[in-house]
Amino acid sequence: VAENAGVNAAVGTLSGTDPDGGATLTFSLPTATTDNATFNINGTSLRATGSLNFEAKSSYAVTVRVTDQGGLTLDKQFTISVTDANETPTDIVLANSSVAENAGANAVVGTLSGTDPDTGAILTFSLPLGADDNATFNINGTSLRAIGSLNFETNSPILMPAWPSAGPTGGAGVAAPPII
Repeated sequence: VAENAGVNAAVGTLSGTDPDGGATLTFSLPTATTDNATFNINGTSLRATGSLNFEAKSSYAVTVRVTDQGGLTLDKQFTISVTDANETPTDIVLANSSVAENAGANAVVGTLSGTDPDTGAILTFSLPLGADDNATFNINGTSLRAIGSLNFETNSPILMPAWPSAGPTGGAGVAAPPII
């Protein structure tokens, strides 16, 4: 099942066989069994009771019980794997948020870093066009740089949101409006 699929996300469809032809089968989850509290059954659909988080737990052991019309049962354990999803970065930090007046073109203002729930995510940073004073800056790797010399008397303070994105598919950004 996909990570963050939501409440009652379908995990799979249950089926069973009974040597008695035409048997009516019902499915249930025995209590106090491994990870069963994390799942529920609606008819023949095994569902996740809540949204699953790959970073917290990537697989679950669930025991399903099938019961026939005569009350006879069979329990079987299944392993449910959670697939990882590229999640949105959650924070951005600008270490140092000042630059000397008239420092020149491409003067480094500070270093950008971010937080992403995905372990090992590689973040890239960009400046959204048309936002605040972004046209005054550029980013090289994780360095925020002034495009030209800044003049304290005409450019103070400057508001600049940067946006991180994670991995090759990108992702939504997280605003971080440091004042420079």
